[in-house]
Amino acid sequence: MRLSLGTLCCTIALAFLLACQAPAPQATMSVEEASAQIDVLRTAWVEAAENDDAAGCAALYTQDAVFVTLAGDVLRGREAIQVYLTESFATTSNTAVSPIEFSASGDVAYELGGWNQDFTTPEGEMMAAAGYYAAVSERQPDGEWMIRYHLAMMPPPEEVPSEM
Repeated sequence: MRLSLGTLCCTIALAFLLACQAPAPQATMSVEEASAQIDVLRTAWVEAAENDDAAGCAALYTQDAVFVTLAGDVLRGREAIQVYLTESFATTSNTAVSPIEFSASGDVAYELGGWNQDFTTPEGEMMAAAGYYAAVSERQPDGEWMIRYHLAMMPPPEEVPSEM
């Protein structure tokens, strides 16, 4: 059986179109299911931090993620986040996070929580620090959740009395 040039072109075009189709939409996920998956993501982040694994931790972020550090620096992209985490992990230990609020809608999850960790000052003194974080995670086409936005915050220092 011989195919005409027109039939062959149509067959190739159809095959190309089928191969280029967008992936099928993901099934809707309940808030509880999303929360359980974000728990896994959060646990992986803390485990990587405790093992000084900046590359493993950075791999939990999207390629175009944005991370706002305690100092207010805005880091854009997984590579910049990994560089920062490498420096940060060198002086921190005993990292713990506790979610306070969680919500999810579609393929986006929002979490607010508290964190605490020990850190070594430039003078070599061990100190404790605590604060809050906000994270927005996105479910990827393969179903995996990754961090898209991460904001770290510390509460402002107590107000110094005007009269001493």
